[in-house]
Amino acid sequence: MSHGRSPWIPARTIAVGAAILVASLPAFCDPSDNRPFTAYVEEQFSYDDNLFRLPSQFSAASGISRQDHVNTIFAGGEGQWTLGRQAFGLKFRVDDSRFAQNSSLNYTAEFARFDWDWIISPYLMGDAGGDFSRSLASFSDTHFFQRDLIDTTGYFADAHVRVAQQWRINVGVRNADTTHSLAIRQKGDFRSKSGNVSLEYLTDEQNSIALDYHYTNATFLQPISIGGIPFNPNYNDRAERILVKYALTGKILLDASAGYLNRRYPDASFGSFSGNTWNASLKWQATGKTLIAFGAWRQLNAYLGSEADYFVSRGESIAPTWHATEKIDLSLSASWSNQHYLGSSPSALQYTSRRDTVRDQQVNLKYVPRDFLNLQLSYTLEQRNSNQAQFSYDDKLWTASFKFLF
Repeated sequence: MSHGRSPWIPARTIAVGAAILVASLPAFCDPSDNRPFTAYVEEQFSYDDNLFRLPSQFSAASGISRQDHVNTIFAGGEGQWTLGRQAFGLKFRVDDSRFAQNSSLNYTAEFARFDWDWIISPYLMGDAGGDFSRSLASFSDTHFFQRDLIDTTGYFADAHVRVAQQWRINVGVRNADTTHSLAIRQKGDFRSKSGNVSLEYLTDEQNSIALDYHYTNATFLQPISIGGIPFNPNYNDRAERILVKYALTGKILLDASAGYLNRRYPDASFGSFSGNTWNASLKWQATGKTLIAFGAWRQLNAYLGSEADYFVSRGESIAPTWHATEKIDLSLSASWSNQHYLGSSPSALQYTSRRDTVRDQQVNLKYVPRDFLNLQLSYTLEQRNSNQAQFSYDDKLWTASFKFLF
């Protein structure tokens, strides 16, 4: 189904032009200022025992395998260049994934991002750029056994104006388009415009505190009908926040935000949300080789690919990393979240008052035998319980990868 001219064609054209520009910059820049461009190729083997995130009592459709082995080849690179006081950055990656059993899901993913860090004077600076990504939609909520590729294109710009020795004003804007390749999922196509303005105070130790106003306007390209009930998911967000970055000690860093969010659905008489939201992370350098990150939050979230299905997420996480030797890193992570879906969410409209509890645990081992070679092994266990049985599942994922850098 077409929505007229594709909104991401101009962005991809700009991205290609930007890549050519950035690739030619070394010829014009001072070599002493350049940081090297790094390219890489990677091959990953994975086994997923519940690819479609199905409850144990559900079976996959005929001809579809619940478990699968996936082989993915990655190729990409990143680099940064300077031209006078201007800095340019480019990141890109292409992934080709092949499924052993469910070959109809085979796909190619893409990612590209171009950044321009600009400086006019010590009192006026900022950044601008664009990004594009293509990825396979998650099967967590869909119960579809088909390939759905999600394209997201964004443009952004930020400016920082220093108005006094330790005070600055920050302004930022971003426009983004998200589209689905699968016709049945294109009701989730949407466009968003967001921005923020903040007044920030920075100390000599680079700690900071800021008062911030943030807005988002989202427009979905098609209306939604759930159980015969029409619903227009367009919404407006307005949030006032306080942002804090503070080094409690030389080894403990706090990064936190707290505020009040108002969401309104102009074309619907229900589903609005008003409430406090917050997010906090604490990084502790416990020893010279051990870093532990703690997190806690209460946020309004949605999964990529189900952007109309919003929920209030309240959770905690812990992620220790151990730099065992110069060649071996071991990391663990665990998180828990309680997800309460809004009254305007399709899940809540169709199934009434949906509530989920999600637990994730992961262990990752990284081995760097040579500067140009990285080897990684990981195991992930994801568990979701829901008061709507069709959304409960357990999933185990094993991966092994080999990465070569040039």
